[in-house]
Amino acid sequence: MEKLWEILKAYLFSTILVSQSIIDVITFQPCPRRTSTGVNPDSSPQIASLILQTLSHTAFISSKFGGVISDGGGFKEQRRLFFSSLDIVGSDSEASETLLDVLSRRTGTNVPPPVYTSSESLGT
Repeated sequence: MEKLWEILKAYLFSTILVSQSIIDVITFQPCPRRTSTGVNPDSSPQIASLILQTLSHTAFISSKFGGVISDGGGFKEQRRLFFSSLDIVGSDSEASETLLDVLSRRTGTNVPPPVYTSSESLGT
């Protein structure tokens, strides 16, 4: 059992290391948002969303280190990756809603409809 735990920790740490490098790159060199066929699936918010989904899959491992909370739980690199990715996803309303839908379907919870609607639906 201890060998399995060592493998899971190595997976978590290597995932965080590689993902943080990706987030560092897209923070300073954002991917193009649009292509001739529509939204680029590799745009920064979509990549950050995939990283957050990956982190959600590793939550059972990271919970042993205190999880990800703003007041010091977990470890510094994990918090930096989580909040950087969250910031990038939060900059795009479509990516934010998609991430919420994906996570809520996987956990079986219902996400309430957005309180605010776009300015187009408000008629302004």
